[in-house]
Amino acid sequence: MTPKDWLKARLTGEAARREWAQVVAASWDPLLQRKVRDLVDPEKLQRWQAASSEDGPRWAEAASRVLREQVEQARTRTDRPTESLPGAAETAFVEIFRDAPVPPEWVRQWFSTSVAEMLVADTLYRSLQDFSSAIPNLVQSLLPGFLGRFSKLGGGRLSSLIEEVERRLDPEVRRFVEAGSRRALERAGEYAVRHLDDPATLEARAAFARYMWQQPWSRWVTPMSDPVLAHVFRLLEALAQDAAEGGPLWGAVREATDRFFSEWGDRPVGELLARWQMAEPPPLEAWADLTWPLLVALLETPEADGWLELVAGEFRDFVRQNDPA
Repeated sequence: MTPKDWLKARLTGEAARREWAQVVAASWDPLLQRKVRDLVDPEKLQRWQAASSEDGPRWAEAASRVLREQVEQARTRTDRPTESLPGAAETAFVEIFRDAPVPPEWVRQWFSTSVAEMLVADTLYRSLQDFSSAIPNLVQSLLPGFLGRFSKLGGGRLSSLIEEVERRLDPEVRRFVEAGSRRALERAGEYAVRHLDDPATLEARAAFARYMWQQPWSRWVTPMSDPVLAHVFRLLEALAQDAAEGGPLWGAVREATDRFFSEWGDRPVGELLARWQMAEPPPLEAWADLTWPLLVALLETPEADGWLELVAGEFRDFVRQNDPA
């Protein structure tokens, strides 16, 4: 066995696997004492970010493929969240829908759109039209003596009179709707804002969440039609291209990185993890088992094989140079 083969077998064997688990477990506490910048150098991180941003379009394309595959799979699923998720998840989902605050300006903005105005105008017009069609009959029932005189003129003339009243009412209704729909929208918007947190409103939101939880997964992705997915993909591509060209998104990432290291770079890792409520040791044995196959795979690559050959040769030279004999 050559020194390189021995070294490779030693680094990838069962003894090394056990020692790797021991190293991972023993390294946690010392790791918490190290400064953040000792483990992640800001300049190297920014170089990595820059190199990664150049690959942004490729990552966006990969993300798009994964998203499409997941949506297509979900379109065929007939099971419901109640069948595949725990009950506690439903409770949390309903509470999120019920308790998440809705900004009042969002409500006012929706009621200010042309779509909302058309909806209100159409509803007002149809309601007033239905009401106006009942006015002649209402008058006839309230004033039988008055309309009785017209009855001497013949049923046809009475019908013509009623039709004339209806004909003249229609343009009045339209003028009222044109002038009143905007006021109705403003009032509806303010009403909605005032009652955003009413018990009835919160219960309506919770009821909708419970309804959705009973729907099959295929219904959840109904809004994700192929045209909508195309819009999502274009969004991902635009963000990736912006990062690749050093645009505003890339600038925001740089600023966030600078702020992070300005605040946390010289502080212990343990303090940062405590801030994120992650100071408790993770399942280190499981982490060791998870990462060990990756280490072995790296050491078995041709590039690592050449590196081991180099290390073994340097070790032989060291032994020769320092052999007392």
